[in-house]
Amino acid sequence: MLVIAGFLGWLSTATETGGRTTVSGFGSIGGDTTVVGGNLNDLLDSSGLGGYRPGLVGLILGLIAIPTGIAVALRRPAGGRAFRAAGVLLAVVGVTGLCWGLLRGFVPGTAGVLSPGDSRAAAGPWLTAAGGLLVFLAAGWLLLGRADPGRVEPAPSRRGIQPG
Repeated sequence: MLVIAGFLGWLSTATETGGRTTVSGFGSIGGDTTVVGGNLNDLLDSSGLGGYRPGLVGLILGLIAIPTGIAVALRRPAGGRAFRAAGVLLAVVGVTGLCWGLLRGFVPGTAGVLSPGDSRAAAGPWLTAAGGLLVFLAAGWLLLGRADPGRVEPAPSRRGIQPG
């Protein structure tokens, strides 16, 4: 979810014709406008205003969480507290994704070109927050020991029937 959210719309604004224009997490423009298919970063770059890439945070977090999750799924180490490091890493990734998504969802910003109050959040920040929450819940599951390998107790030895 974190990776996909970066490519969805992060910013939405109304157009003069009554439609909507969206800007993806990497700056591509879509919707009802004459600049559809363009990239906001080209405009910002040419005017020296920086760039607009809020989806990059979710992409990086997703690229950390995915291999960590795969490693946890494929590896079955011996020991009582096997997945604590992976759990802490996933907890940090999850909280960061959740907070970043909520921040950009409630305060979408102006992307350097809109007037304050003209924009609202599109689907990207909310999906980032949801993905962060899921990663955080998976981390909690690991940290609580739910994925730890069970302890194998040796079978009790039975002597059977002994002659008397």
